[in-house]
Amino acid sequence: MLSSYPDMRPIVSGGRRAPADGRGVYEQFAAAARRHAAGIAVVHGDAAVTYAGLLDRVDELRLRFVSSEVPQDSAVVVQGGRGIGYVVAVLATLAHGCHFVPVAETEPEARVAQIVQRVDAAARVVLSASGEPAVTGVERFAGTRRAGLAYIMHTSGSTGAPKGAAVPMAALTNLLDWYGEQLSVTPDARIAQLSRPSFDFSIPEIFLPLVRGARMVVPLRPIAGGLIPVTEYLIEQEVTVLQLVPTLLRPFVSLLEAVAPMADRLRSLSTIVCNGESLPDGLRRDVARVLPATVLVNSYGPTETCVAVTWHRCSQQPDPLPNLIGTAMPNVDLYVLSDELEPVPAGQVGELWIGGVQVGRGYVGDDAETRHRFLVPDAEGATPGAERLYRTGDMVRVLADGGLEYIGRGDRQVQLRGVRVELGEIEAAIREAGRCEQVRVVAVPGSGEGTADALECFVTPGTVDVAELGRRVRSRLPEDRWIRRLRALPALPASANGKTDDAALLVLARRSADSPGPDGPGDPESGNGAPHATGSPVSSLYRVPSARGAAVGASPRTSAEQVLREVLAGVIGRVPAADEPLHDLGLDSLGRLEVQVAAAGRGFLLSPEVALAGGVTLSEAAAGMSRTARSPGPGPAAGPAAVGPAALREEFGRLFDEACDGVDLLVVQSSLPDFTGVSVHDVLSILLAEIARVSRRVTVALPAYTLSFITSGQVDLTNAPSESGVAATHVARALGGRRTRHPVYSFVVVGPEAPAVADVDWAERSTFGDDSVFGWISEMNANSLMLATDAYAQVHRSEYLAGVPYHSYTYAEGRVTDHLGTRDTGALVYARDIPDGDAQCLAVNTDAIFELGREAVNVSDLAVCRAAVIGTRAYATVAVPALQEEPYALIKPENLDRVRTLVEAREAGIRR
Repeated sequence: MLSSYPDMRPIVSGGRRAPADGRGVYEQFAAAARRHAAGIAVVHGDAAVTYAGLLDRVDELRLRFVSSEVPQDSAVVVQGGRGIGYVVAVLATLAHGCHFVPVAETEPEARVAQIVQRVDAAARVVLSASGEPAVTGVERFAGTRRAGLAYIMHTSGSTGAPKGAAVPMAALTNLLDWYGEQLSVTPDARIAQLSRPSFDFSIPEIFLPLVRGARMVVPLRPIAGGLIPVTEYLIEQEVTVLQLVPTLLRPFVSLLEAVAPMADRLRSLSTIVCNGESLPDGLRRDVARVLPATVLVNSYGPTETCVAVTWHRCSQQPDPLPNLIGTAMPNVDLYVLSDELEPVPAGQVGELWIGGVQVGRGYVGDDAETRHRFLVPDAEGATPGAERLYRTGDMVRVLADGGLEYIGRGDRQVQLRGVRVELGEIEAAIREAGRCEQVRVVAVPGSGEGTADALECFVTPGTVDVAELGRRVRSRLPEDRWIRRLRALPALPASANGKTDDAALLVLARRSADSPGPDGPGDPESGNGAPHATGSPVSSLYRVPSARGAAVGASPRTSAEQVLREVLAGVIGRVPAADEPLHDLGLDSLGRLEVQVAAAGRGFLLSPEVALAGGVTLSEAAAGMSRTARSPGPGPAAGPAAVGPAALREEFGRLFDEACDGVDLLVVQSSLPDFTGVSVHDVLSILLAEIARVSRRVTVALPAYTLSFITSGQVDLTNAPSESGVAATHVARALGGRRTRHPVYSFVVVGPEAPAVADVDWAERSTFGDDSVFGWISEMNANSLMLATDAYAQVHRSEYLAGVPYHSYTYAEGRVTDHLGTRDTGALVYARDIPDGDAQCLAVNTDAIFELGREAVNVSDLAVCRAAVIGTRAYATVAVPALQEEPYALIKPENLDRVRTLVEAREAGIRR
């Protein structure tokens, strides 16, 4: 705390101007409502309200404040989720001359009571499940009045108690004036409301459209819990402006890159605004590549200064750039100061202080914390006319053009082995190494306050070569700042507001400390201070360019090798050499799928087994290609027989509803290359949307088997894509699905039972027994839905229950990485799943599967594929007795003699 007010001058100041509209936010909204009475103000899912209707509802609730004798200038706590009811509540609060205090709908009652007491609220508004507001008074209201406030937004306090930042109406109107001007918001604009109301990023999402006669678009689900359906909804609503913190922007852009038609359909999206945390430059470049017609804005501002005080339109150039946050908004002053509160020269790093109209009044009910973070004009030694200042704790650099470069938090300092270390400095050095996107260093706490036993670093994406990154980092940092371990993750964990969750990273760091890798942690005392690297450099699921630009239509004289080379060039972005192994081209599951589909469109069939085989070169794979029966053409989505996305969506919707009727679990299996007359990307997009929809009420499981564990001896269940289905990998990435813990027979699960199922160590159990994951499926009230595939893993469960004589296992050992860490383990594997084993003849007759259990199978022919819905319990009920009567009923007829010989040899103890 400072004893006197320093004499400081701002480094950067925004222009001085009067508010564009001198009225408060409610008055601006009411004027817009009268001008655009018939226009849609808010749309929430399928519900919508016009400006006239919204104004009527606001006035009705305001009269309830009057009848409840809620005093003006008092605080009103509003608790509820996003939607029309919440908008009505906050506008009615402002209309009544009060300030609102947003509280999350899931907030524990003890914390709500703490907030009510701290702000001395006069009333509470609680939204029902249907969004209807109920007003109640607060018995212990002490009569506190605060004139001129718009809202009190709570942030986390260092002591665990919430801090309520009081934001004046003048700050809010200044923000909205500037936002509206920069975004050119007209009544035709459609602004998405994605943020939780208790997060200050929601403020412009709510009020900006409503004071300008535009439309506020509110998806039913939060984007973090339903990326696919929310994105589809934003497309349908033709949203023009999105606000996303970088942690949520990354999966959004990754989805658009993986499912290219979704990006193509986002034609209306003009601007994405980032705020809340540092914007990685790699993400900036990704947005420019995937959404070239969309402007990306990097804004900056703490909660205490009304959302944003700087604004920067990001460049689309592909070269790396520093993290630029722009220049000051009008009526805002920025100070960049040294520890001694002296202005620092341009080009040097200093702490950012903020002055001007958008600085809040401090923390309600916490004078000590207010004095710690704010400088007030009436402090001792203050210059007459001095303004209120807020100390951000963020380190920035002033550039020659007057813009600011964000460096990192100034209070992220720890004492490591006696040396004061700035975590932001280490992150900057790792970022400059140029091998990763996001970087986050966490300190494993030591015994003393502010001390650390070790530093752990997490980087994204999961494909980072952390060994090479570690070597580069070691040369960029002094020895006393070396980190113990580098870990590559597909994405950094996020908090409820979408910001990086350091607490979750610290849990991972502590686990890695308890279970060091094979090389052990770095030991600076012994000179082995290089960071230990974990994570596998697997191909990124979202880094594969679309093959849509590849040439199509091969002439009869075009060689298979030429076609394959051209197709691969369209997928990986370069022309591969003839002797280059396909395994080394960085193809993920979707990339391999695109190669197969594009090759088929050119008139050639590439066997997926050949494409996946280790060491097969381009020339060798081409030699194994065959001509397709159909004529070469532009691909499966072209021609008069093509199925449109709308028809496919309707057909899938009916099918999923049928499959989920009366069950608790749905097992979904699909073979994307086998869909006909439709784009693979459309199938994937709609398939994920349906899984997201039904997983609200039933658990969905998708096979994600990793048979390569048997040969390679290792598998990463957190990063490695599924080998048995593209859809499983995308459900894990896009919908937050959990992968079950089994090194071979893994599933991706999403829905109510997903967390519990994913935490079971299925490797310690039998393969198909009652305690196995297949046993769990068969005991559940479950259906299996098969799309364009005859594969049916549950048939092996029936064979097990029937005790067929050819059922045998082998034990596979290796190293497994999952969400709990890396460990050596093993599991029983069904003999027919051993590559090149003598049990390969045990492949089942897929036609016999349906015949054997026809009473439990409902087959239908869709426009794009054959589909089957199978009741797992019902199937076992009829299949097990049938197999007991005829044990070889599911074996292909041509393999019967070989299978019987194999069984006889095993029974005699002879190894063939």
